[in-house]
Amino acid sequence: MPSCIPLALFLALALACYTCTVDDAFISFRCARNLAQGNGPVFNVGERVEAFSNPLWVLILALASLARIDIVTAAKVVGILCGGITIVLLMRLCRRALALSPVATLAATVYLATNISLVYYAISGLETSLYTMTLVLMIYLLTEKRHLPAGAVCAALALTRPEGILYVVPLAIGCRLYGCGWRRLIVILLIPLGAYGLLTVSRLLYFGTLLPNSYAAKIGMLPASIGPPVPRLQAFQHYTWNVATVQKPLLPIAFIGMIMLAGRTTAPMIGSVAVAAFFVWYSGGDWMSFWRFYAPVVPFLSVFWVGGLEHIRLSLGHSYRARVFWAVLLLPLLLNGARAVKSVEALEKGEEFNPAMHSRAHVRIGTYLASVCSPADVLVANEIGAIGYYSGCTTIDMLGLSDRRVPSLLRGGNLNAYADYILGRTPSFILLNDKQRPGDQTRHPVHAAIYDKMMATGMYRQDREFPLCSFKKIILFVKREND
Repeated sequence: MPSCIPLALFLALALACYTCTVDDAFISFRCARNLAQGNGPVFNVGERVEAFSNPLWVLILALASLARIDIVTAAKVVGILCGGITIVLLMRLCRRALALSPVATLAATVYLATNISLVYYAISGLETSLYTMTLVLMIYLLTEKRHLPAGAVCAALALTRPEGILYVVPLAIGCRLYGCGWRRLIVILLIPLGAYGLLTVSRLLYFGTLLPNSYAAKIGMLPASIGPPVPRLQAFQHYTWNVATVQKPLLPIAFIGMIMLAGRTTAPMIGSVAVAAFFVWYSGGDWMSFWRFYAPVVPFLSVFWVGGLEHIRLSLGHSYRARVFWAVLLLPLLLNGARAVKSVEALEKGEEFNPAMHSRAHVRIGTYLASVCSPADVLVANEIGAIGYYSGCTTIDMLGLSDRRVPSLLRGGNLNAYADYILGRTPSFILLNDKQRPGDQTRHPVHAAIYDKMMATGMYRQDREFPLCSFKKIILFVKREND
C-alpha cells in the first residue's frame, strides 16, 4: 500500500496540469505527423531540415498517428506512463539494490513523484519523461547484472536525445564494476554505439548533416560552445544552482550522500549525474523552466539526499535523536510538494512563466492562421511549435530551427543580411513579439531587424495583436498583396 502513495501523488499533480504543453513539443508533433503522412520526418514538406532532436520520440508519435491516435494525447499519455514506471523503478532500486529502509524508500519516491521536473515533463509533450525512464531502467538493469539489456536500453537513450550517447560512460562503469570482462564489455558498448552510428549515417544520407539542425540553432559550432570558459562556467552555475527544482539545501546534502553511498551500486548513478552536469556545461543550459536538462537524474539526486540522511540516522542507532532526525525528512517533502502545487497554479494562470511553457496562446494563433492561410503560404515566427502545427503553413523559425541558413547568419551577427534573407523567402505572414522580457522598452534586436526591413519595403501591414501574457504580445503582419 505505501508504494501506491507516490504514484497517486504523481498522477494527481500530472492531471492537474495536463492541459499545459510546451511549445517546442509541437515541433516534434508536426514532424511526426509529416512522417506518418509519408512526407518524411521534416517540419516543412519538401525541405529536408531536421528540426527535431528526439528521433525515437518522433517515431513513437508517428506510429501513434498511424494508429489514428491524436498525437498530443499520445505524447501526454506515454509521458505519464513513463513517469509512473520511473517511480516504480526507483522504488525497486532503493529496496533491492541500495537496501534502503521502507521509510527512506518512501521518502525518496514521494520526493521524486512530487518534484515538478518529473510532473511537468510527463505532460509537456516532450521526450524528457521517456528519456528519464530509460536512464533509470538502464541503471536498474546494471544493478541486476543484466548487461546486454542495459546496452540495448542505452541504445534507446542515444536514439532519444543526441547527448544520450554520453551515457555509454555510466554503462561501461556499471558493466565493469559488476564483473563484465573486456570482450563482453566491447560487445555491450557496440550496441548503443552501433545504434548511434546508424542514426548518424541515416541523418547524413537524408538531411545531409551529422547533427540535428537544432544543434546549430541552439548551441552553435564547437569552438563557440566550449569557450570562453568564464561565461560558460557562469551559465553552468546559474542553471545548476538557481534553476534547480531540488531545494538548494538538498543539493549539498545530495553531494554528501553521493560520497557516503559511493560504491559499486551507486557508481553508474554518480556517472549519470556527471554526464548531465557535463551536458549543462557544454550547452549552457536551457530556456525552459523546471531544470529540463537535469530532470533525468532527479531520481538519483532524490536517492542521494535521502540515502545520506539515512546513513546519518543509522550512525545514531535507535536513540531518540534518530527518531527526531527522521522527522526532518518531512520538511523537504512538504516544501517539494508545495512548490509543485504552486508551479501548477502558476502554469494555469500563465503569467509567471514563459508563455511557451503552456502554449495556449500559441494554439489560438495557429488555429486562427489555419482559417486564413494555405499550406503554400510562408510564415515567419519566433515560436513555431503550436503555431506551425495548427496553421499548417510553411514556417520559418526566426532562430533557425526549421531553416539551415538562419543559424549561420545569426552567428555572423549581420542582422541586415539576416533580415534580407527572411524577407527574401517572401513570407505572407510575419509574427513579431513587441518585447521579449518584462521591462523591455524595445523589440529584441532580431525582431527589430525584421521589423525595420519589413517597414522599409512598405509591403506589409499590421493586421492584429495576440496577447501572450501580462507583459508580452505577438503582432501579426500580413503581406499587402494578400489584401
